[in-house]
Amino acid sequence: AVVSTQSTGGTNELLHIQWTGSNSNDKNNNGEGSAGTDRHNLMQMSSLAASYPNKISEADFWNDVESLTDPDASGKDIAIGLASSGYYCAEKATGACPKANTLKQNSKSSISGTLDNVPASFFGHVLKFKKAGSMKYMCTRNNSFSNRSQKGVLYVSDNASSASSGSSSRKGRRGRKNRGQMAEE
Repeated sequence: AVVSTQSTGGTNELLHIQWTGSNSNDKNNNGEGSAGTDRHNLMQMSSLAASYPNKISEADFWNDVESLTDPDASGKDIAIGLASSGYYCAEKATGACPKANTLKQNSKSSISGTLDNVPASFFGHVLKFKKAGSMKYMCTRNNSFSNRSQKGVLYVSDNASSASSGSSSRKGRRGRKNRGQMAEE
């Protein structure tokens, strides 16, 4: 599997996951989906060799993450927001997620398979990690077994200074991978 992104952080660092897309891509580089649109999402997966993400109920990495953007959000709420590009902000209403935008209490139409009806941009979450771990992730929009596969790995170490310097034991065992290198997971 090709790793398009690899990030490392520590438990005493914050990470802001966000993205911007487009409704008017004049070059029509839309990949999959409606002409002129650019969409993204982020879903946990079991392996970089996989072609499909985990179900939300299996997205357990987020259970050890706190959202500073929405302190009432559970791990499942964070996974729902990232998977839906903010179309749904949580399973049930939270302090920062009104009932009308939740997965269970909304009157919205279902998300299209190519994310055409989700917001082009997503403010996301500012996250604080409670413990070390790693998560493989993907974007489902451009996942047609082509050269547009968008996958990556997020590593969280117990010590932010070792994560930043590249001296963590994980990096020592695995070595550094650069964008586009093959990863054996």
